[in-house]
Order: sequence, then structure tokens, then C-alpha cells
Amino acid sequence: MDVVVLESIHERTYYPEKYGGDATTPVCYSFSQSGENMLPHPEAAKPQSKTCADCPQNKWGTSDNGKGKACREGRRLALMSAADLTDPDKVMGAVAGYLRLPVTSVRNFAGYVQGVVGGSDLPLFCHVSRVRVVPDPKNQVAVKFERVAGINDDAVMEAVFNRATAEADAIMFSYPRPEESSEARAPAKKSSKF
Repeated sequence: MDVVVLESIHERTYYPEKYGGDATTPVCYSFSQSGENMLPHPEAAKPQSKTCADCPQNKWGTSDNGKGKACREGRRLALMSAADLTDPDKVMGAVAGYLRLPVTSVRNFAGYVQGVVGGSDLPLFCHVSRVRVVPDPKNQVAVKFERVAGINDDAVMEAVFNRATAEADAIMFSYPRPEESSEARAPAKKSSKF
């Protein structure tokens, strides 16, 4: 898909159970623009430590499979469809979608940002990016990025700048608490007559 990456943040998430268990939302999580000095989010259901740096779930070898960490380090991206770049009003009314990058694709994204932003001296939201999910022999899938084009219309670029500025706060939305997510997916009670 061709998109504008309006914002990206560092994200850490801790799920006490393996994938496929009852946990559909992390019990502890944190966000940061820079990835530095991360703290559990104030709405996290069960913070594991006062700081992410001191957290026992952030130690190598704590993952239940392999040598990794129990707390997953990833990125959350706010995306807007490149199809909405036709005029400023469409940019301002466009729906932002959010993409969570798995830890195995964070390096792909970091390399992409370094290459695009370092080579142009413009923020990432000034570029149209193609996001692809491709098969990966080691990790099942990988998320890849490539630059498609720049944004050349000044009025559209101003609208994109305004959207990117608004996303700096909007992207920090919290996860539902575990009890909220389990209530939402609980099956309806069956009638006792049958």
C-alpha cells in the first residue's frame, strides 16, 4: 500500500501468556517518541516495573521461546493513504490507520527512515512510502518499506504537516484493559430452556 507515514513511536508491550492464550491486550506497555526513558503507561493494567530499563521482562532470555525478551519492542506507525493527497481538504479529512511493526521488522523501518530522511533533509511525512508484507523464511513475514515519491504541492504539504502534528498526540492512544477486551469478546449467554 502507498501511504504517508504521519508519525512513528517506539512501543513496548508485555503479554503474560503466549500468543493464542486469553490475553488479547498487553498488561503492561509503554510509548516514546525517541525510545529513551520509557515508563509503563499510566493506564497499563499491571505495570511490571517503575521504568522499562529496570524491568525484569526487559532482560534477554526472559522470552518463553528463544533468547529474546518477554517485553516486545516494536514501533507503532500512523499512516494515511497516498490516495488522499489530491487536495488539502482530503488530507485533513483522511482517516489515519495504525500499523504495529513486529520487532523483526523494526530494523527494516529504521534503515528506511535513515536512508530517506538522511538523504533528503525532509521529515518522513514529506514522502510517499510503499509498505509491503513479504514472506520471510526466518520470521514468516517481514514488513518492507520503499520510497515512491515526494509531495510537491505546497498546499497539500501544509495540510500533511498539520495532520502529522496532530498525530504526535493521537498515536499515543492506550490499549484497552484486559478485562475490557475479554468482556467484548465473551460469547452471548445461551438460553437455559434448551
